[in-house]
Order: sequence, then C-alpha cells, then structure tokens
Amino acid sequence: MSKIYRNIGIMAMGGAVLFVSSCTKNPNSPGVEYMPDMYRSPAVEAYVDYGQVKNVEDPAKTVKLSSKVPPLGTIPYQSDAEMADLMMPYHIDAPKGYGEQQNVWGLAEDPEGETKAALDKIPLAVTDASLKRGKEVYTQFCVHCHGEKGKGDGPVSKKLSGIANLVAKGTTEGQVYYYVTYGKGTMGQHASLINKSDRWKLVQYVKALQNGGKYPKDAGLGINMEPDSTGNYTPVVLKDVYFKSGGSAVNERKSAGSMAALLTFMNMNPELNIKISGHTDNTGGEEINATVSAGRAAAVKAYLVANGVDGARISTEGKGSAEPIASNDTEEGRSMNRRTEIVIVK
Repeated sequence: MSKIYRNIGIMAMGGAVLFVSSCTKNPNSPGVEYMPDMYRSPAVEAYVDYGQVKNVEDPAKTVKLSSKVPPLGTIPYQSDAEMADLMMPYHIDAPKGYGEQQNVWGLAEDPEGETKAALDKIPLAVTDASLKRGKEVYTQFCVHCHGEKGKGDGPVSKKLSGIANLVAKGTTEGQVYYYVTYGKGTMGQHASLINKSDRWKLVQYVKALQNGGKYPKDAGLGINMEPDSTGNYTPVVLKDVYFKSGGSAVNERKSAGSMAALLTFMNMNPELNIKISGHTDNTGGEEINATVSAGRAAAVKAYLVANGVDGARISTEGKGSAEPIASNDTEEGRSMNRRTEIVIVK
C-alpha cells in the first residue's frame, strides 16, 4: 500500500513541476514568480516620491522631487557627543565668489575666511586608523590631481594647470580643510562629498605628506625634541587652550585642536614624560592665581588621562604670576602671561 502512495506522490510532484514549467513559453524565463519582485527589484527613481501609502497613490506627488539635502546649518543625528560636536556646522562662511565658482547660491560670504582658517588645528587625535582613513580619502578624491606624494603631479595635472603642490606650499591644516570644504581655483568644493570627520583625517594625511610621509613627532606643537647643552628641554606654550569662565575646566570645543595635538604627541612618543605648568597674569591675589593655575594644569592632565594616556607620565605645576613672559601693564601682555606650558622631562 505504501508503495502505491509513494508512486502517486511522485506522479503528483511531476505534474506540478510540469504545470509550473509550462506557465511560460519564453525559454529565457526562469519560470513562475511565486511572489512579486521576489528575485528582481523594481526600478525606483531615487529623487521622486511615488506618493504610495498602502498601495494608494497620490498622483500629485508622483512628479515632485522628495529627496532633499538637510536644511542649511543642520547635522545628522549623532549619539556620540564628541562626534556630534565635531560634525557641527563649519564656523567659517564661504569665500567671496563661492556661489559663482561652485554654482551654489544663498550662502554668506566671508572674505577673511582663509585668514581665519589658517589658525584652525586638527580637532582629532592622530591614530594609525585615522591616517589610514585619511589616505583612503586622499586616494579616492585627491591623488589624480595632486599625485601620490602631494606634489601636484597627478595624471590630471598634465591637462589642467594650477594644481597645488601640497608639499611645497606649506599650507596650514586649517587652510587645507578650508580648501577641501569650499574648493579653490579650478578645484571644486568637496563638502558635499566628504563628511567633516573624513575631511580632517584627510588633512592629517596631507600633513604627513608634508613631513616626508610620516606625521611629525611633535604633532605640530613646535616642541624641540632634542635637549639643550645642559640636557634640559625648552618649554613651549600650548597655544589656543581655553578654560571655562570662572573655573579651571578646559573648554574642549574651543581647545579641540590644541588638545588633540597634545594627545597625539603623547601617543606618538610613549617613551617621553612631560610637565604641564599653568600661568596667570598679575591681576587678583597671588594665592588665587596659584590655585587657578594649578587647577588648569591639572585639567589638561585630566583630559589626557581620560583619553588613555598614563597619568604617571604627566606632572603638573601651578606657577601663578611668578614667571611672566610679557608686561602685565597692557592687556596684550596679560593675555600672553595667561598661558599653559609643556616641557619634556626625563
């Protein structure tokens, strides 16, 4: 009996296969499509709203563009606070003539943009991963014009004049970022192609190219890596470090470039120890100045430790107003005296 049922089952399956395969006469057809769009995707216009909700179509929407760029001045949502801070809108407006050059309209113009951008530092600490990503972005967007070593000798340079030699120019990090963002000369803007994080990683890689292919060991801080004749190292002012008003906490947003550079320096030179000293002008009582300067030096150390640097490599000291480097009789001099210094120690 079981043999009979098995034969009937085989015959039924064969009939089903025969029925399915006979549903089309096209020899190139794969046969019956059990479910619509099961193995082939419908053509979709990326920038058109078909106005379909539960298979009900709104004809008025089918001919209108729907995919828009985010409103000017907004950023994609970021759950990481540091990344959200990094991705905030660029603080320098477009240069004069940007609209005509790049065919983009409605942006404010900042004729001093390049000058202000020159002061900006890379707000990301350099790592092997960030340099690798910077090289990937450079290879994708830059190498065809600027060449593998940034000398302006890429394949396109043979047909297009005015391509910058990134190595010889000595352009600052901030200016490179500015040019990548808005374009310069015959180079178009890349802000719509490269996000802010990758743009800064690209700048890191360009800085490495300017240093013979390796990121400078002093991280651009101007530190003399060699001791003097007495075996001591020369202190250097850590520029553009700002503290929150009325306290010692580091204003990390305003100080991002300098703090990232100091972190890079510590990571690239794991054999070195440093001392951080805080200094004030002579306004206020000496006891208060000593306390504030010590607190600010400690805050810089805390930032480094929070980002993975061994605290045993860092000592701190508050000098108050005891060691001015300029006259306290002028606001400019007092501003210079309110500083943070770092020095390599054995």
